[in-house]
Amino acid sequence: MTASGDLLIERFKKAICQKLKEVSGINEVFYEHSRMAGYPRVRYIATVWTSDSALKGTLSCTVADNKESSTEVDRIANTLLRELEGFSFCADDLMYYLHSGRVSPLEEADKTVRQRLVTLEFYAMGG
Repeated sequence: MTASGDLLIERFKKAICQKLKEVSGINEVFYEHSRMAGYPRVRYIATVWTSDSALKGTLSCTVADNKESSTEVDRIANTLLRELEGFSFCADDLMYYLHSGRVSPLEEADKTVRQRLVTLEFYAMGG
C-alpha cells in the first residue's frame, strides 16, 4: 500500500472507532485486540484492498459479552447493523460509506463469553 493509502486507512480506523463507540454506547472499542478490555466490548479489524485512489474492504466487528444471556450482545450487534448499514461520513480528509451489512453468531471457545460478528463492506477515499 502507498504512504497515502496507509494514512487513509489510519484515518478510517480512527473515525470508525469513534463511530462504533457512539453507536454501541460502550467505550470498550478496540482495533484488533486488547488484553485489558472489559465487557461488553467491540473489537474491530479492517481488511483492505486498494482500488485506484480509494480503499475498498471489509469491516469486521466482534461484539462480546460475558453475561449468561445473549440479550446484550445481540442488542449491541443489531444496533451496530441497523445504524451502520448505508452510513456515510464526509470530512475534508476522509469520506467513507458502509454497506452490505450482516450479523452472525460466533462459536465461543470460552463458553462464558457470548460473541456476534458484524460485517460491513466499505469504500473510503481521502480528501
